[in-house]
Amino acid sequence: MDTSPGPSGASPSGIPQHPIPAPFDVSDEADLVIQTSDNAHLFVLKALLVYNSEFFRNVLADSLPSESYQNLPLLPVAESSRTMITVMQLCYPNHISPAEMVDIIAAVPLMQTLRKYIMEKAERRLLDVVQAADTDLLKKYPLRWFAIARSYGWDNLARKVAKLTLRIPLSEWERAEELRLINALDYHSLVDYFKRSGQAVPRVVTPALEIGPIYSPPTDGYQRCPNCKETLRQMNTGTPTVWGHAWVQDYLNQSQTMIGQWRSVGCLDQGLQDVIFEKAVKSCGSQTAGVVRRMLELLENAIDREISKVEIVLD
Repeated sequence: MDTSPGPSGASPSGIPQHPIPAPFDVSDEADLVIQTSDNAHLFVLKALLVYNSEFFRNVLADSLPSESYQNLPLLPVAESSRTMITVMQLCYPNHISPAEMVDIIAAVPLMQTLRKYIMEKAERRLLDVVQAADTDLLKKYPLRWFAIARSYGWDNLARKVAKLTLRIPLSEWERAEELRLINALDYHSLVDYFKRSGQAVPRVVTPALEIGPIYSPPTDGYQRCPNCKETLRQMNTGTPTVWGHAWVQDYLNQSQTMIGQWRSVGCLDQGLQDVIFEKAVKSCGSQTAGVVRRMLELLENAIDREISKVEIVLD
């Protein structure tokens, strides 16, 4: 029986149910049609479907469905068009990107569907697509990626993006829909990781004084900057004693206060950096913005190394 009175994404009444992307919207090269629960029709290649799914390989091994759509065998499934489009995109090469995936993955039961239809190759491809996400995309949505990674058991990715959440103040964490994918224990582990990472950062602050524009006492006994002649402040760095401009200590004190308030532990506040640039240039002509920027870069690298010693607990 042919049930083809409407276009591929339409119901028999001709009302579109869901837009069908290429190559599933035309029948030119297809030899099978998947009909979804919302009555959309996806034109697919049987060979790719059975290659990726042991379930469909068994279903289609002996005979094709008796019903047809636009003169092609019609295979009904229980899943929605959005779910099956994503599943088929994972079966076809180069038909889905990480950016598309982050918007879809929380909206449909993707992993459950892949496992229901025994699509191990597509499941591996899903992980490949996510791992191919560039750093900017991961930084933009670290909470969402953490929830996705944990819900699918991708713990290496979960650890990677957990570290990226440290760049966002705890009070500004988004109410992401993907958080519904994880349980309260996972969320607690992430918050606990954030706080333990913050506790590690102050250990960097004092040693970091030695990487900035600071000076050991001159041989003549005067503790002055050799460039601007300003009296330098003794820094509490242990041994050996070092001396630096007041703005260096002010910056570190403010950074430590910021860290102590759990505002953000993964990077240094841009507004504070701007203030430091201005202070540095005004206090000593030798302390150019480039010198200060280098100091901040080295300090952030030191913070990164210290945070890397902190492990998130994933049960």
